Amino acid sequence: MTPTKNLNYEFGGFSLHPRDRILNHFDWPVELSGKDFDVLLYLVENAGKLVRKGELLDAVWGAGAAIHAGNLTHHIAKIRRALGCDPHLPTSIRTVRGGKGGYQFIATVTAIDDEADGTAIVDDRGAKKSSSIEPDPFEITSHVFVPVYFGPGLFSQLEGPIKETQWINYKEHCTENGRLCVLPTGITVWHLRYTGSFPSLTDVAIWRKRLYNEIFEGKHALLRDGDELQKRFLLPNDEHPFRAVLGKPGYAYSVMIFLSPNWKNPDKIRKVLELLACPKALEPEDGSKSQRDRLRRLETQFLEHGFDSSDMREFGLSGSDLGFASWEGLSYWHSSPDSERSIQTIVEFQMAVHALW
Repeated sequence: MTPTKNLNYEFGGFSLHPRDRILNHFDWPVELSGKDFDVLLYLVENAGKLVRKGELLDAVWGAGAAIHAGNLTHHIAKIRRALGCDPHLPTSIRTVRGGKGGYQFIATVTAIDDEADGTAIVDDRGAKKSSSIEPDPFEITSHVFVPVYFGPGLFSQLEGPIKETQWINYKEHCTENGRLCVLPTGITVWHLRYTGSFPSLTDVAIWRKRLYNEIFEGKHALLRDGDELQKRFLLPNDEHPFRAVLGKPGYAYSVMIFLSPNWKNPDKIRKVLELLACPKALEPEDGSKSQRDRLRRLETQFLEHGFDSSDMREFGLSGSDLGFASWEGLSYWHSSPDSERSIQTIVEFQMAVHALW
């Protein structure tokens, strides 16, 4: 299936790039390839229309291809998982049942003319709009801590040495998605680490909101790792007093490390750290482009005039840069010679805080 137009598409915080066969969610790549990508592209190109199953099979696999309709259902399910779309409360793909049934892409789609270098944007009614606000790009590393209770049996059964810090002792279970730090009490803390480039602080807030939703809705890979741990190490026990919360995340807390040494303005860096400690101020109510642009304008006001929050406090470490902390997050600037050691100290301390809280 080869694209015939120089168009990219935006919907609900996602951007679809047919020629490069890339799907992003607020500039973070989403894994979707092969026929899954082709099916999504056809639905997006026909947004709002009812696409019959036969039409979709002919368009993606070719007329007369020997493809069972059940295969299409499997591809739709994979696409929904990639988009975070609940089939019972759909936000992007709706199933229309009955004799004339099929699928309907219900999210609002904006088509962007790739030949116009991203400056001319055409919406689904054909009207041209101005380009988005694009602040200076920057990088962050985010350390996310998620406390989970697994019960005291996990520590004794988990293989490996006991790690010691000045605050706590724990065993470590590492996966490709992060590490689970297990205390003798049965309290555990997931430590997830991400590094990425963002065009704005608004995009950081959007990314963090999506990550938190995945964690608390049970869609994040760490929950699958936790399920495997329960199957391997925990015996069923209906009498356990905390059985209802076994393996379930209690909350999530982020430590954002600002990694842009090319930024030289101390006042602007200070304001960036303030916002990184309180990213919820820039979280959108929905994934629309208009909402994103509104928040970017709000972000510009914050960076020009400051951000005031009674829950936020300035902090610092001896011989290192200042940062900010709030009830919802902590921020720090990675620039001093001892930054790596300081950050490791912060991570170990946060591990102890969230294990003992």
